[in-house]
Amino acid sequence: MTAINHRPTTTDQLTQETATWPADAGQAWREAHDPLWGPLNWAPESRYTYARVFTRYLETARKAGLPEDAVCLLTPTGVKHFIRENQGSASPRTLHGYIHQLIEVAKVVNPEHIRSGKLDWLYQTRANLFPIAASSPKRRHDLLVSAVDLTWVAHSALVEACDLSGWKATQRYRDGMFILLGLYVPERRRALCSLQLDQIDLEGGAIHFDASQIKTRQEHSWCIPDGVVEVIQSWCEKWRPRYAQESVSSLFISARGTPVVDATLYAAMRELCREKLGVAVSPHIMRHASATTLLEQEPERADLVTLLLRHNSPKTRAEYTERANAILASRKASDTIRAVGEMAARELRTRRSH
Repeated sequence: MTAINHRPTTTDQLTQETATWPADAGQAWREAHDPLWGPLNWAPESRYTYARVFTRYLETARKAGLPEDAVCLLTPTGVKHFIRENQGSASPRTLHGYIHQLIEVAKVVNPEHIRSGKLDWLYQTRANLFPIAASSPKRRHDLLVSAVDLTWVAHSALVEACDLSGWKATQRYRDGMFILLGLYVPERRRALCSLQLDQIDLEGGAIHFDASQIKTRQEHSWCIPDGVVEVIQSWCEKWRPRYAQESVSSLFISARGTPVVDATLYAAMRELCREKLGVAVSPHIMRHASATTLLEQEPERADLVTLLLRHNSPKTRAEYTERANAILASRKASDTIRAVGEMAARELRTRRSH
């Protein structure tokens, strides 16, 4: 594979993220993060995450019929609607984080209101949420999905792509490859989505992540097996060239040939898993699946979870051990019930034959 040693510019990606913002606010955010002369040198993960939270705030305000204030986009009424809209799906910790991110965006798009104190109410909102967030346990997903289940989903998508045509075929292959890669390379979703062609060594069977892509800010490399190498190679030689723009070096692309945003792959994976497994599975569950499947096979090596996911907390390792045991118990129960059912069916057939 010939890698294109050119990464999409920050401006291109931020333009996509701020497409629905008022023009002056979007321009201020892009200029602040300009890779050449912008004053802010945030990690890409933060640039795009904060922008997406602000986009969601604007969508909520517009949905509620609130007028956009040309002077100050953030209003107490709008933020109340935003909190109410997300309370059902987000934990107190996450809501506190959302408000913090809105403040950071306001520092860029409305700095004069920060300095003048006109947004002090927003700081107070964050302060009011802090004690609730601090006393709330970190929410973990209870889905008992193993790497075996997700591997089956991934391979099903790869096979089905050959029976489709146009972008639907390429999209199905891309989504299957994303899940398969995420199982063997259990990095967080944004790191996976930001992969560039020049970070993948197909001949050596390795993928390298820069420190800027990793939450812990430590560069990291992964080995990938021959089967995954073949899938990526086929994507780069057969599927990706059909749509990728010449200057784009991202591994994962959209129908327009531009780098795909991670929210798109998030939604695509959930939909594919809902179709195949009957339940929507998010990309972060791939990290859980890799860890729990590892512990199923090596129950005495809980320390391997630390090496795999780079978690140092004994509590976190214990949670993955419990999850692995729950999956194992569920699988054994299913096998036992199936065996009992088959035995009962055989006895019933025997009685009828007599």
